Amino acid sequence: FEAYVGTRAHRRQQPGRAFEKAQYTWDMVTSYALFRNLQRQQLIGCAVAQALTPRYGYEVPAIIEAAGVADEYDQCFDLSLELYSLLQQAGHPVEAQYATLLGHRLRWKLTHNATDAIRLIERTPNSPAMRKLQFSLHAHLAETHPLIAEMILLA
Repeated sequence: FEAYVGTRAHRRQQPGRAFEKAQYTWDMVTSYALFRNLQRQQLIGCAVAQALTPRYGYEVPAIIEAAGVADEYDQCFDLSLELYSLLQQAGHPVEAQYATLLGHRLRWKLTHNATDAIRLIERTPNSPAMRKLQFSLHAHLAETHPLIAEMILLA
């Protein structure tokens, strides 16, 4: 394995083609904003998301807490849940999804190979949420394939 991988001095030295054979499926719950950001950056080509719902909750970002507007932030999410529930009760489950906010969590599944997993984990994070996702994926990968996880260069 070490001979095949070699010594990776930096992230641009990609592992060999054999890493395309190892397949992973991740079941995740992240913010909808992070999911859309990963789609925009074309990092998750084979992702399948469940319908949007406020029922998975949300996190209050540290910057919101620091600004002292956490109560107002919570009110927005409370209103969103109320509108979502009203639309569902009225028989509009598809339209109810529009009541969700970018901060709401979304459950989704990602299937990709080891090469794509390495690219996603090694990518320079652009947010604390992305960094948290990368560490989580790396930890789960280490449980299954510790040798592959060892060769990943975390930023």
